[in-house]
Amino acid sequence: LSSSFSEIKKNNIENLIIDIRNNPGGSTLLAKECFNYITNRSYAVSKEEIFLKDGKLKKDPDETLTAPQPVANKFKGNVVLLTNSLTGSSAHMMAASFNYYKFGKIVGDISPITKSIFGEVSQFTLPKSELIVYCPTSFFILPYFSNPDKRITPDYFYRETLQDKLSDNDTQLQYCLKIIKNRTEIGNK
Repeated sequence: LSSSFSEIKKNNIENLIIDIRNNPGGSTLLAKECFNYITNRSYAVSKEEIFLKDGKLKKDPDETLTAPQPVANKFKGNVVLLTNSLTGSSAHMMAASFNYYKFGKIVGDISPITKSIFGEVSQFTLPKSELIVYCPTSFFILPYFSNPDKRITPDYFYRETLQDKLSDNDTQLQYCLKIIKNRTEIGNK
């Protein structure tokens, strides 16, 4: 991120597309690192975690906000987050925070995931079959949705067709670039 944002500043780039399409997730730490470069506003990626500990369900409510860390080469332009229906897990949490705190605009498809999400995947081996199993150990409640069935709706909706995908024609990105070209102000800091 440091070298990328150094290049962005060096080249006087005013519009930034962060592409998290087809991202199945990983760690919200990367989202937080990215937010350090694009905003000065505090935010949260979840408000509560439910997990199993010592055979009992525990709730860990967290109403604290994360303040972005100071970084060199903070981006001051417009930011667009490009998502699709395969943006999942911690990438979905990033998109939800980006959307709720209005760090910029979202272009893409409606999220299939609602206000709660499983995470913190652990691996264990079944004792008799010795099969390796992966399973989530936490359930996160995202802080921004009052309706449990609500999904992230992009500011600019664009769903790729099957033909687009089969022809390897990135029409979502082309649509995103067209929006940037035709608008003078796409982001909200």
